[in-house]
Amino acid sequence: MALLTALVSIVAMPLVWLQSNKVRSVCFALFYALFFVALIANSLCFELYKFHINGVIVDMLLAGQVIEFSPIAWAQAIAIFVMIFVFQFYLSTWLSKPRAVMQLRFGRKFTSVTIIALLASNTIHAWASATVYQPITGFSKYLPLYKPATANSFLRRYDLLDEAALAQQKSMSLTQGQFNYPLQPIEVEPVKKPLDIVFVVLDSWRYDAFTAQVTPNIWRFSQQGVVFNQHFSTGNSTRTGITGLFYGLPGTAWQDIYNNRITPLLMDRMRELDYQFGIFSSAQLVRPEFNETVFANIIGLKTHTEGDDVLARDEQITKNWAKWYANKDPNQPSFSFLFYDAIHGYAVPEGYHAGFEPMHGPINHMLLDNDYDREPILNRYLTSTHFVDSLAASVLAQLDIENTLVIITSDHGEELNDNKLNYWGHNSNFTEPQIKVPFIVVGPKSEKWQHWQASNVVTSHLDLAPTLMNEYLGVKNTPEDYSTGYNLTGPVKERNWLLLSSYNKYAIVSKQQIVEVSPMGTYETLDETNKPSEQKPNFEYIQEAMQQISHFQ
Repeated sequence: MALLTALVSIVAMPLVWLQSNKVRSVCFALFYALFFVALIANSLCFELYKFHINGVIVDMLLAGQVIEFSPIAWAQAIAIFVMIFVFQFYLSTWLSKPRAVMQLRFGRKFTSVTIIALLASNTIHAWASATVYQPITGFSKYLPLYKPATANSFLRRYDLLDEAALAQQKSMSLTQGQFNYPLQPIEVEPVKKPLDIVFVVLDSWRYDAFTAQVTPNIWRFSQQGVVFNQHFSTGNSTRTGITGLFYGLPGTAWQDIYNNRITPLLMDRMRELDYQFGIFSSAQLVRPEFNETVFANIIGLKTHTEGDDVLARDEQITKNWAKWYANKDPNQPSFSFLFYDAIHGYAVPEGYHAGFEPMHGPINHMLLDNDYDREPILNRYLTSTHFVDSLAASVLAQLDIENTLVIITSDHGEELNDNKLNYWGHNSNFTEPQIKVPFIVVGPKSEKWQHWQASNVVTSHLDLAPTLMNEYLGVKNTPEDYSTGYNLTGPVKERNWLLLSSYNKYAIVSKQQIVEVSPMGTYETLDETNKPSEQKPNFEYIQEAMQQISHFQ
């Protein structure tokens, strides 16, 4: 924090030379009010999601739709800004009086304390980095804009490095390199009559919110097919979950995919088979950049859906899909993707009730803490899910199941302080509420998926693309050539661990533990509820995960 304070002071220093005391006071007050509001916002962001505001969050805020705030939250933010501005204005006005400043004599004291704090903190961190002492190096993530010093080269001369631990850490860090996807040219065989394929994806849909009470229409529809009860996304965020669903690759591959603007082989193969495409998303497709990756080759892609709010947009994509479905060429196969977003913000139409009471009003995330009553928020979440189910019902009712394969799932889960550690939402940890999702398959040959479901083994979003490619789209290659998933119509394969990722880290999740890894390779071992664990990480699983990450590099 000493470095942050010093940086802010340096940035504000030019304001000292303003001639007018009043103008200078206003500028100082405005500057520091904005700074403190940003600091408070960052603290709230970290409290909810356990990471600081970054470019991804800023992009999503500017893009709109993905992250929305209630009027109450905006009013509170404005009130905080005004209070800080007034306080800073009067403080700056008082400090502009020479006597006040001279009497305090805090200039040298402030400078001395800042320098001592900087030297001490960086020296301690340099030692911790050299010895891979996680309690200190792991603390860096809690401080915004904190880039502590390391001195590995210097300490190596005096044999003060833990070389083995450093090598292990380096092997776990993410690197960007050449992306060889697929590993081998795709070989295909003719498909006599390609099926229509429909993906219905409900954003932030918890695995335990798929019940006859919460989602009665999807529940009834699912009785015609196969329901996987141990299914996991490839991450705890939209970007990573959709990456796994379409590419059959872990979310750690996203940056390589985006940097190279690579489209999914699943979409490419359907294009070769003259599929018609209908992409209908309530949330915009610009942030994350699905318009430049997953759907990059879709002619006339609609990146934004009309509507004043998420409820209107969810209803609109249902209408848009129905119109497209009625007018598509019945002699050509089709692929459609419906992405409902209301659950993401727990949105509920006014006057809509589904029997889940008491129900909370619009959620103000600024008020959520570990002692907040969970039940009314859960009931609002379930009511929102019930509403989206009613929209999906009209889509499912129009499908010709004899000629259509339907996949119903989510991009990730949603935590509601399940483990009493003050985690609300998603993209903050890798416990079951955030990564486990419903997965339903209905349509021709769905019985060929049954043996995986009956075995009750873990399945993943990684498995969808290779299953569709090999079983429905005439691809002859084994999944290893283009995916890290399994064909769910092939022999059952049991997983000992899962590789999952968020926007800024990844984790190896097994029944025994969660090993959470930062981009730099520092790791933390946690139990299934996300509490720190004394158990040593399973390095055999970590090595296998590293091989999966580098499979196409």
